Amino acid sequence: MATMRIFLLLCIVIGWCKPAHAGIIVKTEETIAEGLILVSAEFGLFEQGADGTVTIEPVDTIPLIEGKAYGWRLRFRTVREGVALREELELPVAPKAWSGPVGDGGFKVSPDGRTGITEIDAELNKGELMNAWKVAAGDPAGNYVLRLSIAGKLVRTFKFKIVPPK
Repeated sequence: MATMRIFLLLCIVIGWCKPAHAGIIVKTEETIAEGLILVSAEFGLFEQGADGTVTIEPVDTIPLIEGKAYGWRLRFRTVREGVALREELELPVAPKAWSGPVGDGGFKVSPDGRTGITEIDAELNKGELMNAWKVAAGDPAGNYVLRLSIAGKLVRTFKFKIVPPK
């Protein structure tokens, strides 16, 4: 695919349908559903330490460098063990190829080839849900939109750019 997908940790719950510019860490408490409260939402560049710890550098511009990882993390206060997640990654133009999530995710591509859609029952891991994509050969530069829905409700939209390195 254009961007390779990596499911890192699945732990979920998201917030209202408010758009968020990528790179911003939203710290708030929003009730998504009964017993599901979004505490924070992050988007940016992913770095994984030797110990497996993932950090996210909040940015709204991703360099078009093959293998560069970017994505989101949601933190919740909840007793739920999982939620229905829909993630849509919309590219400016259809990429040369798509590859779906690692593992058994419900992944499909829109008829125009511009949007990769994943629908899964996501497990919450200590109140977190996280996903990353990697820039792949053939990914287009331009404006991207990533939409996250929980239980059929759009809860976050991240807008960002992927640009050639300077």
